[in-house]
Amino acid sequence: MRVFLVGFMAAGKSRIGRRLARSLGWPFRDLDSDIAAHEGQPVAEMIVERGEAYFRERETAALERCAALDRAVIATGGGVFTLERNRRLITELGTSVWLDPPWEALCRRAQQSHKRRPLFESPDQARALYESRLDSYREADVRIRTRGTERKRDVATEVIRRLGL
Repeated sequence: MRVFLVGFMAAGKSRIGRRLARSLGWPFRDLDSDIAAHEGQPVAEMIVERGEAYFRERETAALERCAALDRAVIATGGGVFTLERNRRLITELGTSVWLDPPWEALCRRAQQSHKRRPLFESPDQARALYESRLDSYREADVRIRTRGTERKRDVATEVIRRLGL
């Protein structure tokens, strides 16, 4: 089984994914990190220099490589689930779990993060992007609503409970 964590940037997919994988004793993959290693370039730099379309192609290729994993927790990028082909691929490969903290928590985390986020130019622009992605996120197999303040262990435990693992 493969568990794909989906949701907007700063939802905690990587942070919670690491904890979830550790709790299950499964490997963890961060799609953005895999792409950066495969391409030899940080994702933020790739988006700025080569464009979002190029990055999305690399993202789909990284998803396809996940088929080689028997069991894994995979943290995806915030836009991966917005493309129909990626949603189909994720559905074929495993179970999608939408981590859904409130907008205010996402915005606060993104602004406080030291991570470069080229798709978060301003809170207003990011809010429009977030709202444009909501319908895609709603197609996830499981939705985990959070307050954005929970301990990662508690969110991981809730994912395990909801998936019956």
